Amino acid sequence: MAYSSIQTLGMKGTQVLPVRPKALSKRFRNFVFTERREIQAYNGVGKLDWGFGPTGTKAILTGIDVLVMKGDKIGALYTFIDPTASSSV
Repeated sequence: MAYSSIQTLGMKGTQVLPVRPKALSKRFRNFVFTERREIQAYNGVGKLDWGFGPTGTKAILTGIDVLVMKGDKIGALYTFIDPTASSSV
């Protein structure tokens, strides 16, 4: 599953970045985001492998975020969610 855009409610630039994680953290209070691998970046594109799950346990949801810069601003932010054992692809 991939999301090609996020609802930003009129926000721009770095204001956009914490919207989704903060909303999820409020909904799932005992869950945390973790970096699964070192962030990779090259030529204006960055990739973050992440996990989300209960504090102190293995992540139950994983995926990657890909950020594409446009000049000195964020041009696009893509989130890809890995299939889970219970999902049908």
